Amino acid sequence: MPKSDLPYVQAGAGLERANPVFNVSMTEWTNLSGSIQTANDSFELFAEDDASQANSRFLAHIGTEGSLWVNFLGGNAGPNMPGSLELIPGDILPIPTRGAVTLLGTEVGIPFTAAQG
Repeated sequence: MPKSDLPYVQAGAGLERANPVFNVSMTEWTNLSGSIQTANDSFELFAEDDASQANSRFLAHIGTEGSLWVNFLGGNAGPNMPGSLELIPGDILPIPTRGAVTLLGTEVGIPFTAAQG
């Protein structure tokens, strides 16, 4: 059984994670990468962008343990929080909104890659 909210597809040997494809051909990206400073504390990763400057956003869990929780539907990110999705190590999530996005890490020091362009 998959341990991620990201999509899985049926493959010859069972389920495989479907790595999302998104446009990375834009000329300028704003790097918001970092690591979790306080465990289990939701914070704003992407601010709301009414100026339509952000055409694409993504978040990747580049650590080897722990979970990241992301909420792009409004509200705080976290386990059992409405609108939140869990990212496990290796997951990549395109963020389909220009609205505010919150992030929570279950452990201090979990590294993540995040950008908008």
